[in-house]
Amino acid sequence: RASSVNSDYSKFVISGLNRSESQDSLSTKIPPGTNEDELSRLSQHQQKYGLGQIARSPRDMIIHRSNDEAIHSASLLKIHERAFLKRSNGAWTSALLADRSFQPVNTPSTRNHWYTQDDIDHETMKLEESMLFVINEDGATKIIKKKYWGKFIRRIQQDGDM
Repeated sequence: RASSVNSDYSKFVISGLNRSESQDSLSTKIPPGTNEDELSRLSQHQQKYGLGQIARSPRDMIIHRSNDEAIHSASLLKIHERAFLKRSNGAWTSALLADRSFQPVNTPSTRNHWYTQDDIDHETMKLEESMLFVINEDGATKIIKKKYWGKFIRRIQQDGDM
């Protein structure tokens, strides 16, 4: 299920990516240390599919036969990259990776809440690596825990990936 708990953050991320795709505006949203080739690739990556757009072809996805390979592939995603997420209706739609961090496993409302590092007690909470995706222009979000990455996340095929 999609959540809009993090909608202010999501809308901030979206507004930054909808501006001119010049290097200056993108560089404020891309993690520090991203080189020019990577910046160019991310810029092209952003234009291939809009947020929430359904995959046009399986050829646009990187598909792995084993769950372990699919989890590894998903783990390669960087903040602000797009990927396809499997939705409850079975469709694969484009989403934006807004954040990734270790999140509590067994606490109330972990399914719909993204905890900041200040909210997490590393000594008493069991944690699992998770990804927070923005799934549409309204800022709705979806959290996917690592154990589900292989089933629900597919990277978008880039021209050089073939």
